[in-house]
Parts: sequence; structure tokens; C-alpha cells
Amino acid sequence: MFTSITKIFLTLYCIVCCIIFIIGYFYGCASSLYGNFSVHQFIFHLAAVNTLPISKTVIATILVPFFLSIGLVLFAVKQPLRWLKHYLSIAKMQYWTQHKALLSFITSTVAALFGMAIIWFMSADSLSQIIKQAKYTYALIYNPAPYDTVIDDNFADPNNMQFELTTPHNLIVVFVESLEQTFTDNKIFGQNLLPNLLQQNGTSFYGYTKLSETDWTFAGISATLCGITSKQYFPPRKLSDSIICISDIMAQHGYNTAYLQGSSLQFVDTYRFFKAHHFNDITGIEDLPKNSDKLSTYKLESDKLFSVKFIGDILDDAELLQIFRRKIEHLARQEQPFMAIATTMNTHPYHGYVSRECPKKYHDMRDAVLCSDTQLSTFVEWFKTQDFATNTTLIIMGDHPMMFNDVQKYLDKAQTRATLNLIWGISAPKNNINKPFNQFDWAPTLLEMAGFKWNERKFGLGTSLLSDDKTLQETFKETLDMRLLNNSVLYETQIFKQPTATE
Repeated sequence: MFTSITKIFLTLYCIVCCIIFIIGYFYGCASSLYGNFSVHQFIFHLAAVNTLPISKTVIATILVPFFLSIGLVLFAVKQPLRWLKHYLSIAKMQYWTQHKALLSFITSTVAALFGMAIIWFMSADSLSQIIKQAKYTYALIYNPAPYDTVIDDNFADPNNMQFELTTPHNLIVVFVESLEQTFTDNKIFGQNLLPNLLQQNGTSFYGYTKLSETDWTFAGISATLCGITSKQYFPPRKLSDSIICISDIMAQHGYNTAYLQGSSLQFVDTYRFFKAHHFNDITGIEDLPKNSDKLSTYKLESDKLFSVKFIGDILDDAELLQIFRRKIEHLARQEQPFMAIATTMNTHPYHGYVSRECPKKYHDMRDAVLCSDTQLSTFVEWFKTQDFATNTTLIIMGDHPMMFNDVQKYLDKAQTRATLNLIWGISAPKNNINKPFNQFDWAPTLLEMAGFKWNERKFGLGTSLLSDDKTLQETFKETLDMRLLNNSVLYETQIFKQPTATE
């Protein structure tokens, strides 16, 4: 006979097991649909669900199986005898009828083990990484998060800085989807998958550390341009349009700014972000036909497109880079300095996409990387021959390390996973620089490469990699990632604050 304390314990145990199963099932659905779909991506889409059609699709495809899994667990735990009666003899049914508590304990345990098995077999991460992700999820859901001084004490507010520009330099930035240094390791892949790009002799910053809140495209780009993290909590909130990014500073000093994306600008509210931060030429896949006058003759044809799950039609990088050249040539003919940014898509997980002119050797993501290597090296060669190159810096960088894909077994062999960056032109460092840094540090670095000087070589949470000052990554090392998840006065009063109609 069970005591009341035992019943309470059993009830709590069943609840915990149900939660473990639901989490595992949720993780399995998210992984099978999106690869390494992070919690802050989910919250970001939740915040945009009322305005973005793509966010409605993302949320629905995760929440529907999520709630179905809850019903499945409740059925298995609360009504196990109804489920088993068709498979057991009368004697065994009588036994389990008399031992319902034991049966609930067993079914709950099986459900929990099944949930943990889903996480274990579908995750490319180690146990320590899975535990870290669990802590990260808890930090996001717990609202308000614990207060931490790391952001408030180290944020360099551009509103309090005086920026000077005597000799402006142009900037060209190509964010290559999921490009990372691991692809150059012939020990892992059997060959260097980026041979042509490395032969262009660009210089690099080494020492990159991935942060939890910069490991997807929008988060990586906003960190690069604004020096901030796309921190998200429940209830979900949007980053304020009034935050200052380097493009805002450049626009104030007469720069033309252009952005080209080979997918829809509706995805993750891209258009709103770039419009709010003074990009005067914003082009997505839906704009290409009507921009033909600016880009010379161009017709968007279906055979130049491919599809990525839930993102929709994507423009082949072979076409995107041609259009980007025309944009740059158009900007270079103006009498103003410029910053031009493009984001590629051919190396997007899961399989990547191989342009028609590229051969297929492996029939997986390695072919897409090899193809991108050829296309990007050709783009660099073109850049070097242009007259404007003498006053321009070209940066090719990964927007984040590669998400879960069909060559994951190779990437898992790498001791470290870091984005690749290569730099050419007037502001490129003469030699490679090796220091711990993260995505925030690109903001002041790019601003300095454009010729700006100000009273300190910091911007937002970033420190210029051309300076001798310590970055936050150098100062706080491996503790920085988790500390950035905590709350701060700055985020609650400025970064999340939406401007009123009178502001």
C-alpha cells in the first residue's frame, strides 16, 4: 500500500519523465525540420509571428508536433492498461491492474529514456554541449534572467562618441553562408575544400569563438554591424530600430550603403532591419526583376533558383555574385564612398546547392563548398583588377559556423569550429592577427577599416581587432557566453525599447 508521500513522489516523477520526453520529442522535431534549430531562433520567430508569414510556418511546424507529443505522453502514462489489454493475457492484466503505480513508474521511465535517446542520437553535440544548451534554454525561459554587469559595464555606447572621417575607404563584405575554417583541413576532409580562395593570399583574424546568440544568419549580421547580441527572452521582444549600427555612422558621413540577399527580405524581418539602419539600396530576390534598370539587363529565371526548406526560393550564388558586381560597379561610379554587403546561400544546410557549371565529386555539402570556393576566388580576382580596389577593402567571412548538415560526421572531428575570414585591399592587416574574438568585434574593426577615428576603438560590445586593446573574449574567456545570456539594464532600457511615434 502506497503512502501519500509515495504517491506524491510518484506523481512528481511521472511529471518529470513526461517533461523529459516532451523536450526530447520537441528537439527531434526541430532537428529533423531545421537542423540545429536554436531556442533563440524559435523565440525570434515567435516575436515576429504576427508580421512575418515565414515565422507562422516555422512556429506551426514545431508547435503542432509538440502538442501532439504531450497528448501521446499523457496517454501512455495515464492509460497504459487500455493500451496493453490487447496484448496481455487475463492473468497478466489482473497483475498489472493491481500494480498500476508500478506500471505508471515503468511507462514514465521508458518515456523519459526515449526522450533522452532522441536528443542523444539526433544531436551532433557532446553531452557537455547538450547540458550547456539546456542551461541556455533555462536562461532564456527564466524571466527576468539574473542580472549581470558584463554588458552594462563593457558596452561602448556610440551615442557618446565623436566619429571623424578624413580619408574614407570603401567596404565590400560578403557573408558566406556557414563558411568555416574547418573546410580547409585536409586531415578531416581528405583535401582542402577552399584551395582557390586561400591562393588569393588574403589575411585573416584568427581566434574566433562562437557565441550562443550569434550562431545564425540574422544574429551574426546584426552582431557584425551593431556590436550587440540578439538576446531574446520570454515574452519575446524585438530589437529596437533606434540602436546605432556602423551603417548609421557611415550614412551620417556620406556613405552609400547597399545590401543584396539571395532570398526573400521577408525572412526574419531582414528588410526592416536594414531599412532602419540607413541602407539606401536593399535588394532581395523579390526585387530583382524590378531592379533591372539599376543592375543592367537581368531577368530572374526559374533555373537560377533552388529551394531551401521554409526559406523558399533562393538565388544561385553564381547569379548573386554577378548581380553584386554590377551593384558595386554602380556604387563605384558615384562620387561618394560606399559599403556594399551581400549574403550567399549555396552552402546552406542540409545538402547545399551546386551551381550547374560546377562538377559534383562527393554528392554532398563538400561539392557546394568546392563550388563556392571557385566562385568566390573568381570574385576576388575581379575585385583586384578594378580601379576602385586601391581605396577599397574586401572582406569575405562566414556568417556563423556550419549548422547540422550531411557532412556533420567530418565537422565533428574538428577540435575547434570557427568561421573563416579573408581580407584584401587598402585596410587589410599586413599579416594574420591571432587573438580571441567573437562576432561583436567586427563592428569597430569594419568602421576603422572604413577610415573612421573616434575617442576609443570600441563599438557596442566589440573591440577593434586592429587595436592592442583586449576584446571581451580575451577578458572573460569561456565564461562570456553564459554571462551574456543574463539580464542587463542596457537591454531593458535601450536595446529592447521601441521608439514612440514622437521619437
